[in-house]
Order: sequence, then C-alpha cells, then structure tokens
Amino acid sequence: MTSADAPKPSNAVTNIPLPSSAQEQARLKEIDRNPVFLIMAGELAGQANNLPQSADYYYEAAEQTDELSVIRRASQIALIAKKYDLAQSMAKRWIALEPKSIKAAATLTVSAIQLGDIPAADEALENWLKQINHDDPAVFNELGAYLENNVARDKAITYIDHLAKRYPNNFTAQIVVAKLDLKFDRLETATNAASRAVEIAPKSQTARDILIVALSQSGNNKALLKALKSAHKRFPGTPRYLSGLIESTIREGNQIEAGKLIVTALGKPQDDPTQLRNLAVLSLQINRPALAKKALLKLNQLPDQHDLAQLLLGRLAAQSDDFQQAIRHFNNVAINSEHYAQARILMAAAYAQSDDMTGALQSLDIALSRPIDEADKQRLTLAKAGLLQSQGLDHEALTTLNE
Repeated sequence: MTSADAPKPSNAVTNIPLPSSAQEQARLKEIDRNPVFLIMAGELAGQANNLPQSADYYYEAAEQTDELSVIRRASQIALIAKKYDLAQSMAKRWIALEPKSIKAAATLTVSAIQLGDIPAADEALENWLKQINHDDPAVFNELGAYLENNVARDKAITYIDHLAKRYPNNFTAQIVVAKLDLKFDRLETATNAASRAVEIAPKSQTARDILIVALSQSGNNKALLKALKSAHKRFPGTPRYLSGLIESTIREGNQIEAGKLIVTALGKPQDDPTQLRNLAVLSLQINRPALAKKALLKLNQLPDQHDLAQLLLGRLAAQSDDFQQAIRHFNNVAINSEHYAQARILMAAAYAQSDDMTGALQSLDIALSRPIDEADKQRLTLAKAGLLQSQGLDHEALTTLNE
C-alpha cells in the first residue's frame, strides 16, 4: 500500500474547533463564580484559618442566591472575620428572609455598632428585643458581653454611654452599663448607672453590690457609707453589707458607732464563720479585744470551726500577754487539724515569752513526734532551730536542721 492509498483522518476529528484562550478564561471565570464552587472555596479558606477570604467567597456566593442557609452563614463568617460591612449587608437580607430570627437581629446590631452606625444599631436592637419577646436581660447581657470582649474600648464606651441615655428606666441596661464602666475604670459613670439601677429596683442586691464596688474603688467613703447603710437597712441579714458598713464607719473615724454595730451583730445568732472572723478582726481594729473574744467564742461553737477558733483565741490571748491562757488554747487544737503545726509554733513562742524554754522546746518536740505531713514537719523543724539559735545554741540548731 502506498502512502496515497493510506486512510486519511476523519474530518469528524480533525475539524473539531479548539477553544480559544478567551473562551477558556470565560469558562473558568464562570466556574469561579459558581455559588457551589464559592461555598467550597469559602469552607476551605475557613479551614485554613483565612477568615477574611472565606468571608469574601461566601459573600459572593450569597449575592447570587436567596438561599437562607447561605446568607446566614455568609453573615456570621463576615462578623467573625471582622468584615462588618459585609456582615451588615448579609444580616439585612437574612432578616428580610427570616424576620423573627434572633441571631439575625443580634448580628445586625453588633455589625452596626462596629461600623459606628448608632441609629442603625438602635433600630436593630429594638428588633432584637422584639423578636426575643422583650427578654431584656438576655439581650442586654449578650450585648454587654460582646461589647466587653469584641469591641474596641473607645467604640464600646461610645455605645454604652448611648445605652445609658437611651434606656434610663431599663434595669438590665443600666446594670450592663455599670459593669462595663467598671471594667473600663470609669468609676463616675459606673456609679451613676448603678445608682439608677438601685432606684429602679431597690430590692436588687446586684445593683447595690456594683454601686458599693464603684464607690469603694473611687475612694468616696462618705457616699460609700451612705450606700452601705441603705443596703444594710434593706438586707439586715446579709453579712457583707454589715462588714462593709463597719469598715466604712471605722474609716470615717467613728469607732464608737462601729463598736455599737459589732455589739448588735454579736447579740444575734450568727452561723457564718467568715462573718464571725470579720467581726473579731474589726473589733481588734477599734481596740475592743473583749468583743473579738466574744466573736471567736461564737465561732468555736460552730461545726468544724473549733480548731481555727482555738488558734485565734490563743493569738488573741498572746496579744494581751496572757501567755498561759494562750498556751491552753493552742493546746486544744487537734493533732489532725490543718492548724496543728501553726498552733504548736505559736505555743512555743508563748512559752518562750514566758521565759520557759524547756516548755517551748517540748511543745515542738511533741509535735515533731506526731505523724504529720512533710511541710508541717519542716515548719516545726525551722521553728525549733530558730528557738535554739536565739539561745546561742548554734551547734544544736544546725544539728536539728541536718536531722
């Protein structure tokens, strides 16, 4: 067969037109704009922690569809990626498709705040409150958390000042404002918001607590004293208000009134160990050791407080130079108590101050012979070595440490 006789290629194959470069680019561009491709690209970008690019892909996909799930995710990713203009645009479409969506209203609110668009934020916030059936605490607490953790300080302050003025009669709004002002060290505005919250809800301890903290941090003791008197009058059984009132009264220099408050408190049944310890300490601050002793004796009667009470009664007696009484109290602390080692060290000190070095060393040796933990054994050993050294017995002190 000659070459002339060889079969020729079919025109069906050789005549297929190849796509031009322009056609190929157009086809690839069409693929690139396909919502499915864009969503996949957005997910991959998100997995690669490239949130801004993920937001861009999702936004472009959402622009081509009314699919709620796509628009919702585009809005949320844009918010996380801090592309607040995209988040706001998508949140508006989200609300149009799902008017009662609480998340959509919240997204639109915070996006507007981030963009500094206060009127839009107000409108979105009202819608948020409406959709959540005016559950103000849920909305304002969530908004407060967002402002605290995700909004720049200056921008957050601008909006919380606006909130305080816009919702003067809303308890939760004022509480959120007061908490954020405390967080931002704005004590005057925190005091104002907390005071307003107390006016709105006098029975709220939360409002009073925030007011007391703000006044305490500001150093305004006269205003603090007034707030504590009001809180104690409203909630006479709340220990923290009584302790705070006594402390504030002492700071004002009125030790007589402070003593009256302590006497009144100790004249009532007390079952709070912390409160009794506070009353003892406050009694000592106004030089009323008898009141301190009364508080500690009440503490001694409470369950599981005997050992601590005996330790504190011993210290109180030692401060009054009644060393024998101090020793008796220290000796009442049980061996298995966490306060045992400390009681024995203080007992040794009381013996030493009574010029009874033999008793001092014996009190430590008895403790060291007990089955106590290693940390307590080290404390007792150091105390014994120090006692020996104070008597000029350096060699014996060194031997004790080496043992």
